[in-house]
Amino acid sequence: MVVSLITTTYVASITFILLALIVFGLLHEYEKDYRNIISGGLAWSLVALMMLIPFSFIMDASHISNYEEIFDSTRGDNRSLTFWVLALFSFATEITRARFTSKNKAFSKGIRGSLLFGVGWGVAEFITRFLYFFEDGEPIENKVAMYLLILILNVNLTIIVLRYSENSKFIMFAIFIRFFFELAVFGGFGNIFTEFTSATTTGKVIQNLYFIAILQIMIAYLTYITRKVQSDVE
Repeated sequence: MVVSLITTTYVASITFILLALIVFGLLHEYEKDYRNIISGGLAWSLVALMMLIPFSFIMDASHISNYEEIFDSTRGDNRSLTFWVLALFSFATEITRARFTSKNKAFSKGIRGSLLFGVGWGVAEFITRFLYFFEDGEPIENKVAMYLLILILNVNLTIIVLRYSENSKFIMFAIFIRFFFELAVFGGFGNIFTEFTSATTTGKVIQNLYFIAILQIMIAYLTYITRKVQSDVE
């Protein structure tokens, strides 16, 4: 099923904005674990709304056919536009993540808070970009794998940007990781599917994304233990 990007953006954004208004505004609940999940979803909602217009220039629906069209040989100019939109998107996401985690009183710093924040962000992002992404008949394991990759991405990036208060340069790590992941997603699903489309090919693209996920985990882990060692020394 093909659903417009505007629809999926508003579904995810309205859901988490309403949750934030109820939990933080009316109930004043700041001491529960779910505050981090809601905070992550709210942060993504802000990014999604900001990027709705730029993304509309390269794609109009949350569906794999949009990725194919970007790499259509008859629309070569669209590739350059996609590159710059993804660069802007990566910058906007990680700046928002860093500012949100450093200023938001509903966010609990630490590995547990980062995990839940990344889960909330990942759920909201999957609703916006990948819930209606796959073709009908796509194996469920490919959908689950893509969902888990989005969660892993955002958990790791949240751990990395925790160092923002110590050194703002850590945002650059997060921006580059995000950018390379987006290039891999758009390049993989776009370039390969211009030649042939099949569930097997989808699985191969997702498998290639595992290498980026492993790199993310390694960088996030090193970031975390370095921060822990530094605090122990101090």
